[in-house]
Amino acid sequence: MTVAANQQPTVPPPLELLEAFRLHFHQYHRAVNEAMSNPTDEVVLSRLHDDLQEYSALVVEHAHIFPVEELATVQQNLALMLNDARKGETPD
Repeated sequence: MTVAANQQPTVPPPLELLEAFRLHFHQYHRAVNEAMSNPTDEVVLSRLHDDLQEYSALVVEHAHIFPVEELATVQQNLALMLNDARKGETPD
């Protein structure tokens, strides 16, 4: 694919997109761990849960760029993170 010098491709190449997904996954993982380790405002947890749902939908949409084993691991871990964020939103 060629692109004029002053234009940017509208969709990043699959490897770049995969690396972006990996980076965001690690950021969400740290955020959930931090939220579960320290008292966190319910609004923050709610927003984190919403963000994780959006990210999860994007993972499904772009599942074809992930190696099969990695996709399964990411989806399983996202489900666990969503569960943790949801549990953190409501008092026990």
